[in-house]
Amino acid sequence: MENPLFSIIVPVYKVEEYLDRCVQSLINQTYRNIEILLVDDGSPDSCPQMCDAFAGRDERIHVIHKKNGGLSDARNFGIDAASGDYLIFLDSDDYIDTDACERLSKYTETHADILVADAVVEGGICHLEHIEYDGVCTGYEFLRMSVMSKKAPMAAVLYIYSRKYMTDKNLKFKVGILHEDEQFTPRAILAAESVVCTGEVFYHYIIREASITTKPDKRKNLADIYQTCLELSELYASIEDRKFRHGLYDALVSKYLNMFYLAGAHKYGKEYVHKRFVIKHSFSFKRRILSLLFVISPAAYNFAIQKLRNRK
Repeated sequence: MENPLFSIIVPVYKVEEYLDRCVQSLINQTYRNIEILLVDDGSPDSCPQMCDAFAGRDERIHVIHKKNGGLSDARNFGIDAASGDYLIFLDSDDYIDTDACERLSKYTETHADILVADAVVEGGICHLEHIEYDGVCTGYEFLRMSVMSKKAPMAAVLYIYSRKYMTDKNLKFKVGILHEDEQFTPRAILAAESVVCTGEVFYHYIIREASITTKPDKRKNLADIYQTCLELSELYASIEDRKFRHGLYDALVSKYLNMFYLAGAHKYGKEYVHKRFVIKHSFSFKRRILSLLFVISPAAYNFAIQKLRNRK
């Protein structure tokens, strides 16, 4: 039997309202040579039974039932179980176009380590899109161009990975943290020898009120983002291109300060205030000005950002 071209990995946890739409977008793919891995992450609702019912109706669907370990753990289980040439990650409250795999299949002929694609955002105002680039480049060059152009979304679902590449590099998601994509994606890109920008918009990213990123208490979000920023700053320190390195550092400060603002973390005391990191890793004029305000007064920084956003 022919190996599937794509393994689509879908972590499933408390999404019974959205799961059918997600899975139907996979069952109805116009390109048929795929496998669908539904990873039930110990979901306490009817999702486990729904997964089994889907598998009973389509032999391409395989269900993995496991104890709850979080999104990263579920994705890692999917990676280990996959047999396809390329891996697609799909969150179970999102969906993809029914011709997505057909459109993406032609780019697999490049045998690139990573294929890059874009998403439609539903329920939000952000855009998940990348730079336009023809041909094949290294992961280093792709990330450099992305950072310099300020088009560097880190959502793992926008990248289609060669399974051989993932296995050879032993690339896994860090378990136990939120915003795992911010920790995983830069590492995966930098290690890649070949990246192809497809320009395909295939993914529908849904912003919903009950998601992890929209919950009111974001102290863990901030703590995990800060730890990720520390880890990535060590990785970036080895980059010789000074302008590129500084751009990466600036992006880390931006991620931390943005989450600090969203979390309203000035209310929670000094535990979440990391002034030394912010000053050390700010290089652009705009970032230095914002960082200086943050160092002087985190509360004033949050107030100023609120005022600026209210004007938009």
